[in-house]
Amino acid sequence: MFHRATLRRPSALAGIVATVAGSLIATVGHPATAHAATPQRQASGWITYWQTGSTTQVANNGDLFSDVSVFWFHAASATSIVPSGSTPDSVLQSTIAAVRSRGVPVTITVTDGTGSGVMASILSNPTTRTQHEQALLALATRYGASGIDLDYENMAVYANSNPALVQPTRTGFDALVQELSTLLHQHGMILAVDVMSKTSEPGATPAGQVYDYPTIGRWADRVRIMTYDQHSAGSAYPGGPISSISWVQTILNFAVTVIPPRKIFMGVPLYGYDWASTGGRAKAVTYPQVVNLVAQYHATPRWSAPDGEPYVTYTDASGVQHSVWYNDANALQARLPLVGKYGLGGVAFWSFGDEDPGIWSILRAATYGPNPFGNFEQAVLWPGGVRLTGWAIDPNTASSINVDVYVDRVMVQRVLASGNRPDVGTFYYVYGSAHGFDTVIPLHAGTYTICVYGINVGLGDTNSQLGCRTVTMPTNNPVGNFEAAGGAYGVLTVSGWTLDPDTADPIFAHVYVDGQLRTITLANGNRPDVAAAFPGWGAAHGFSASVTVTGGTHTVCVYGINVGFGTVNPQLGCKTVSVSSGNPVGNFESVTGGLGTLTVSGWTIDPNTPAPIDVHVYVDGRFAGSGTANANRPDVGAAFPSYGPDHGFAVTVGAPSGTHTVCVYAINVGPGEANPPLGCRQVSVANANPIGHLDTVTRNGNQFVAQGWAIDPNTADPIDVVVYYLGGSSPAATGTADLPRPDVAAVFPAYGPNHGFAIDVPAQPGGGVLCAFGLNVGPGDANGFLGCLSVPQ
Repeated sequence: MFHRATLRRPSALAGIVATVAGSLIATVGHPATAHAATPQRQASGWITYWQTGSTTQVANNGDLFSDVSVFWFHAASATSIVPSGSTPDSVLQSTIAAVRSRGVPVTITVTDGTGSGVMASILSNPTTRTQHEQALLALATRYGASGIDLDYENMAVYANSNPALVQPTRTGFDALVQELSTLLHQHGMILAVDVMSKTSEPGATPAGQVYDYPTIGRWADRVRIMTYDQHSAGSAYPGGPISSISWVQTILNFAVTVIPPRKIFMGVPLYGYDWASTGGRAKAVTYPQVVNLVAQYHATPRWSAPDGEPYVTYTDASGVQHSVWYNDANALQARLPLVGKYGLGGVAFWSFGDEDPGIWSILRAATYGPNPFGNFEQAVLWPGGVRLTGWAIDPNTASSINVDVYVDRVMVQRVLASGNRPDVGTFYYVYGSAHGFDTVIPLHAGTYTICVYGINVGLGDTNSQLGCRTVTMPTNNPVGNFEAAGGAYGVLTVSGWTLDPDTADPIFAHVYVDGQLRTITLANGNRPDVAAAFPGWGAAHGFSASVTVTGGTHTVCVYGINVGFGTVNPQLGCKTVSVSSGNPVGNFESVTGGLGTLTVSGWTIDPNTPAPIDVHVYVDGRFAGSGTANANRPDVGAAFPSYGPDHGFAVTVGAPSGTHTVCVYAINVGPGEANPPLGCRQVSVANANPIGHLDTVTRNGNQFVAQGWAIDPNTADPIDVVVYYLGGSSPAATGTADLPRPDVAAVFPAYGPNHGFAIDVPAQPGGGVLCAFGLNVGPGDANGFLGCLSVPQ
């Protein structure tokens, strides 16, 4: 079986959940034990220009290959590298694309198509050798290949017939390999070199001596040793094994001493030879041709255990005896243990097309073994616990298989690995993409070892461990951060984020001020930074809330409210905040006294609203009236632009004459706790009662006429006058002071002339004294006394 090595595909997620201040912190350790992952691909081989039909089969089994070479070109000169056949270039392009689509590197094989001594001459001259290297690089670049595969056999064949060519060819080829390797590496490409087999250095034959194993092994990335044609087409009847195991081992025993074993790829033949007893060269045969011969001549295939190779004999219709040695899936299975025994890089098949189809299952079983394989890729904190992701395949079926999850050696979950994994499907084409698993296991706070096993369903004998990881679940209680607190004008604001590890849904946050619960808010605000740190939970975990408070210094604390496995509602933080009062502000600027009135003016704003608010006026401690501060005050608007200018007030209220204390209060409409005084002022108020004079009382028959004038200071309109007999309890007569009095108008021009009166008063026996009063109609507190006169006799 092949050597099993760890080759892990890049994981889909970058890593464990990132953290921010005050956040959930997880620890995910390296796998606790070695785990089954992608085995190293250890097969290579050639697709020839005359067997392009094999491309699909190779591509479909691309997960088995480290690289594939397209056998397509030959060197005609130092600068000319041309196609070896007539197959269209478009077919080569599609062949390369098909193989590379499975993630398999493709190198271009170039053979020596020059004549005897030509290649030795090219390589011995530094100028032509450099030209040749550039031509090889240009060829690989043109087709987007992963490198070059040098299969320069003709130069060795020519040296076999002309030993004088050995040394210049060997020296020149050494230089080519060193320089071309360096050149290709500079362009991110590899160099493979195909060499004839030998068991010593420099070798027993001139052809073998051309290949300097140590130098080639030092500079080439892959050295493909042609461990086949032990018995070739030129061998005499009855021929023999194409590549017996014992013969191959003698070659490998030497090769691994002079070439790094991991660079060596053992040649494996996929063909056979049919030798006839009549002599002559043997005929090359494919596996399907051998199957047909067996059927046609009712022959019985036999197995040579020492050689690890099948053979068959038959007699044709002409009576000629035949001996056929060939290679099939069993021969491959017999050779594969040599890869592990010698620590080789792998095998190189010559060549694809008409091979025994059974080699693919043998190669697959040797690569992966009979048991499930895959990768436990990640264990990350996730809503509800820990999210486990990876993939699993049973090599014996393309169907999805189960994986079992163990926590501290106790099985907690079985899940079908059927999720779509295009990356797996591309890499392991024959198995498809339905092999991913993605599941969440609930965990309480603590440290756990989590192991995942692929459950065998085929020929395997165990459930493979896909990996183990050590995970620390730090808490099940909510986490988060109380980030900021501030406030002004009686409003305290808080903000931050919180989430519960056991759910992706938003949770509540409780806000306490000075030890008292003041508000509950749902932490569902958009926080992309939280989502970036906790991708499984999303962004909806921010909170922002406001509460009304009195002005002063407060302690505010925020708590995340647990909804899962947690045991407490953790405090996200506390902060001390100074908040200015939310009471109205303003200024009582002036007060003026009138006739029985006073007018207050100024401005006021409630900081919690741009709308005008009311003011109340108190005179000598008693409520006297109210108004709305909605007058235009550009100066206020300039000082408080966010509130606008409409906050001035001018309110007039009635007041008795005399000196008074006037106070104005702004009426709070927001979160403030009081209606603050805007100020108090002293003001003198003039008499607001009617004035005037009873000028005369004259007799007119059986009645008297009372004449005079009367004005109420609060109006220019005429007012009523009442006349009493002194000592009387009821009016003797009434009238209106609306007669022209130019003399009065001259003294009180603002009131006009129409304030005289002449009132008829019925006479009473015995005479008497008449008294007149102006009736108050404004803010005055009494009817004005106009005077008393005795009635004439």
